[in-house]
Amino acid sequence: MTNGVFQRENITPQPVMQTDSDEFVLSLVAANLGVSIITSRATPYDVRFIPIKDFSINRSIGLCMLPSMAEPHVLDFHETITKQCR
Repeated sequence: MTNGVFQRENITPQPVMQTDSDEFVLSLVAANLGVSIITSRATPYDVRFIPIKDFSINRSIGLCMLPSMAEPHVLDFHETITKQCR
């Protein structure tokens, strides 16, 4: 999705690194080692989140739990979340 936005706007990013860790990205930005397009959130890092006008992106999230935690209240929570996201 992001690549399509870059192509449409004739922008060619020059990525130096990719990671799955948002916290790692935020630490690099806080150390003045670059910038990132990332969802806004509470963070202990001294960084600024600037909204990008006319830009939206969907991000998949999930419920992560240990198989041993499949107790009734956890399963109820999962079922409730699943119903609300349909």
